[in-house]
Amino acid sequence: MQVECVHQADVGRYWGAGSAPVFEVIAALDPFHQRNEWADLRTRYGERITSAAINDASHALVPEQPRRGRRGDRRLSTRSPSPQSVGTLM
Repeated sequence: MQVECVHQADVGRYWGAGSAPVFEVIAALDPFHQRNEWADLRTRYGERITSAAINDASHALVPEQPRRGRRGDRRLSTRSPSPQSVGTLM
């Protein structure tokens, strides 16, 4: 099913999330997304990216620390649409 999807989907249409604002939750200890890469989405997509880092969290953030991941969701839903640079969620 995934292979068929790759061949059938117009990936370019969805790749950058169109023009929608994006809230990125970064697991601060993720070995696959190093600190020097944290600005990659903001560099590529500009002011519509808002990022927040969660300390003491790694690549499996959602299954390992679901409550902390949800804090990021709440933070986004209560925030004004103005973007910010990388902040920290405790």
